[in-house]
Amino acid sequence: MKKQAMLHRIRCFPESRRRRSGQVLLIGTVAGTMLFGMVGLGLDVGYVYYQKRKVQSAADAAAIAAILEMSRSPAGNYVQAGRDDAKLNGFENGVGGVTTDLTTPPAGGPHAGNPQYVEAVVTKDVKTYFLGLLNLSAMRVTAKAEARLGPGTSCVYLMDPSQEDQFRVAGTFSATCGLMANSNSSKALDLNSGSATASGFYTNGRYVGSFNPTPLINQPRVPDPLAYLQPPTFPAANYYGVNVTDSTPLNPGVYHGGIPVAAGVRANFNPGIYVLNGGGLVTSGGPTSFLSGIGVSFYFTARQPVPSPPTGFNTSIVNTPGRFLLNGEGGFDLRAPTTGEMAGILFFQDRNPANQAGPFDVQGTNTTRIEGVVYIPGSDFLYQNQTGNTAEYTIIVSKSLRLDGSSPNLVIRNDYSSLANGSPLRAVPVLTR
Repeated sequence: MKKQAMLHRIRCFPESRRRRSGQVLLIGTVAGTMLFGMVGLGLDVGYVYYQKRKVQSAADAAAIAAILEMSRSPAGNYVQAGRDDAKLNGFENGVGGVTTDLTTPPAGGPHAGNPQYVEAVVTKDVKTYFLGLLNLSAMRVTAKAEARLGPGTSCVYLMDPSQEDQFRVAGTFSATCGLMANSNSSKALDLNSGSATASGFYTNGRYVGSFNPTPLINQPRVPDPLAYLQPPTFPAANYYGVNVTDSTPLNPGVYHGGIPVAAGVRANFNPGIYVLNGGGLVTSGGPTSFLSGIGVSFYFTARQPVPSPPTGFNTSIVNTPGRFLLNGEGGFDLRAPTTGEMAGILFFQDRNPANQAGPFDVQGTNTTRIEGVVYIPGSDFLYQNQTGNTAEYTIIVSKSLRLDGSSPNLVIRNDYSSLANGSPLRAVPVLTR
């Protein structure tokens, strides 16, 4: 009897092990399936989120392109302009589950019915991979953007359409506003070394380096935001062949032959408009060299009439376009007028290419304060100063901006509270979303 019971127990052992093995296999299968599903869900959700960001960039670009088309021609096809730029960002209307719709005024939201705004809506059906096992083969992603024309959030506009290294940094760049580069180059923005921080970086092309934040690429080009500016009224006073060799204050007027400043001299400018007819504004450097002027504006031109030139004055000097050059170890504190026809305008370059020279070059190791607009759309802007920029606001419109040399440091702010009419920027596209 005992022997039979023992044999029964022995026969039960394999049967029990088989039951336990089956349970383990079942649990393992269920756990593996759940783990696979969780990993798959994470991958699909991550991919959809990635596509969402791309769709948002396309919607932003479409809204900007549409409002620009409307500003150029009220009868223009703003819908097609928006769809073209969404396509440049990888989302073509009617292809691959993409729809791009543009309307003005917006039908809903805080700007509903306002004809100053255009709304872009980009939708894409994003294919899933693992979620397809749960009969969810695609997820719809939608992004909206609204745009209008206004002062804008950028304060640096680089206008050349194809220049490589249009914005190049080999030092430190920091701005409380944005930067727009119109170049379509694959290296329109080049962070050679150092750091570059702003509220946003935008380019018609692409970039190299780690910007903060990451630049938006393939953005529509922005037209000249200061195209409305007119050359200043020329002052009545005329000066011929001036050479600044001491600190005697200079007065507003037309300076035929420009204003060269001798080495080590502190040049002081009384408030007003200074027209530089050839020659430009050039310092010869030195640690004590400094330019100082509050409420001043400089117009760089050439080939203007020379009334009643004094005996011995070589009038051909006005045929040589001038530029701004702060040489060597100097510095400057120049601030634009806060009222009047040149309110906010510090440097204004003649738009006629024959009257332009460049680059405008800021060197030096002393303090700099560039308070106002540097409007030089036909010239490059080279900044090599190491001390930053203490101005409350600075706006740059140039062909390019390059921070080169030994540890250059440029700080740009956008506090326009000192200007009676606010920012001089008038008609640039502004995203409102």
